[in-house]
Amino acid sequence: TSPSGKAAYLLTEGTNVGANFRLYDGISVVSGRYYALSVDVKRGSGSRDISFELGSGGFGSSIRWNLDLDTGDVTSQVNGTKDAAIATELSDGWWTFTVYAQATSSAFPTFNYYLSNGTDISYNGDGTSSIYVSCPRVYEASVHVPVERVTNGDFASDSDWTKQAAWTISSGTLSADTSGLSAGTYSDALQQCVKVVAGETYRFEYTVSNI
Repeated sequence: TSPSGKAAYLLTEGTNVGANFRLYDGISVVSGRYYALSVDVKRGSGSRDISFELGSGGFGSSIRWNLDLDTGDVTSQVNGTKDAAIATELSDGWWTFTVYAQATSSAFPTFNYYLSNGTDISYNGDGTSSIYVSCPRVYEASVHVPVERVTNGDFASDSDWTKQAAWTISSGTLSADTSGLSAGTYSDALQQCVKVVAGETYRFEYTVSNI
């Protein structure tokens, strides 16, 4: 069972050369609308990752994104027209892997989830490496394709940040010394997004934890 409460399935690759395994289905899309395709996934044995591939029909070109099941990093392997991907960490090694894309024509394209060796879906399988998958789902997205609009969202340095004097940014840490601030005042750190477009819908997200 995955953290979503749904049944999880262990999928083990074969020993053939080529695409070793895929979940395969189709989806009816309408031109101009946005879609989100999502699955919960966890590494089993070995060191395989997972790649998502969306067929060219309906989306102008094939789209492929890879999820690193150690780090949660998502990378574009085959560029589409308007697409993006995100990974959300759940618990116990599980991730929710979601790919967004805008349909460029009305069609019935295929979509596939492949085992990946980290760089490709076509390789010589070892017969033992595996991943767990759970709760594949498809949504018509209510907002446009998410795009990373900041250049230093990980607080790597002071670059691209506008700060009050109390803030310090160093080596991935954002900290503030508010001892010198007078009552009723506050300190802030700001980062500017790219110019917004009238009529577009925007969503701002951040991750925070109490350490």
